Amino acid sequence: MTKYYKQNDHGEIVLLDKYAKLTRPLNEQEIDFPIQNTSYEFIPIHEGIRYYEVGGFMRNNYLYKVIIYNWYGISDTPLLNIQLNSYDEQGKLLDAVLLDSQYSYEDVSCFIRFSVNKDLTINLKHYVTYYYDDEHEYGDEAGLIKDPKPEFYNGEQYKINNGKFKLIYSKMAKKFEWQQ
Repeated sequence: MTKYYKQNDHGEIVLLDKYAKLTRPLNEQEIDFPIQNTSYEFIPIHEGIRYYEVGGFMRNNYLYKVIIYNWYGISDTPLLNIQLNSYDEQGKLLDAVLLDSQYSYEDVSCFIRFSVNKDLTINLKHYVTYYYDDEHEYGDEAGLIKDPKPEFYNGEQYKINNGKFKLIYSKMAKKFEWQQ
């Protein structure tokens, strides 16, 4: 998917111009549709979002479309989202799952590695990269991590069944589990 986007001068991850020019607006049923992915507090999409259709496939009379678009998250953080939508034979949107949501914001960046498999499972592996250690605040050069590496945050697996995406597995890395 990296051939569809870049990081701009402001650090935002955006569609390449040649694909951004080919985007189309979400239709009425795609606006405010609930999108599955348990690791993100997803802000619902509203009018004005334009997407590029990357590809898709048919399976058992259901159409699945992979779309890519820019949107905003918490604190108006710019996101690049990759999403899989499912539609019935009449073109009605049945379900949606967020395959990837990339962003970079001051002291952290996130992305998801994903696969959509022939056995109709979807695997998601969420990663986070920290640029400052916990002992220093953002901007304090003393806390800047040299050569930061992405860390596994959460894993999920969905099963596609009759056009729906059913969560069948979710596991958070121990480092990120709540301490009691």
